[in-house]
This record gives sequence, C-alpha cells and structure tokens, in this order.
Amino acid sequence: FKQKISYADKLSIPYAAFLGEDEVKNGVVSLKDMASGVQESVALTAAPGWLAEKGAGLGVGTPIRDRE
Repeated sequence: FKQKISYADKLSIPYAAFLGEDEVKNGVVSLKDMASGVQESVALTAAPGWLAEKGAGLGVGTPIRDRE
C-alpha cells in the first residue's frame, strides 16, 4: 500500500482514492489530496463531483492501473 502511494506521489498524481472493506461497508470512498496530504471520506455517489471540483483546471491524463 505504502509503495503505491509513493509511486503516485512520484508521478505527481494529484488525488488518490482508497476503497477498502470499511469504505465499502459505509458506502464511502476516501479521497486524498496528494499535495496537501488531506484525506476525506466522501459518499460514493458524491465522489465524481468531488474529484471534478478539486481537479478543475488540472490537465487530463490517463488513469494508472496495476498490471494484471
């Protein structure tokens, strides 16, 4: 887990999303602003709007996915 966060930080990924057992059980996703380190729990249905609001003005890129 820590390696993935370090990797995202190294690539200057602005936000990271965490969806573990607790988040699924509570219907939320944890979203972290990688620049400030602030992490918030947001309702799953509100996450796209949160990211759109926070990411406004950022360049558009390709999602990074784990290799299968």
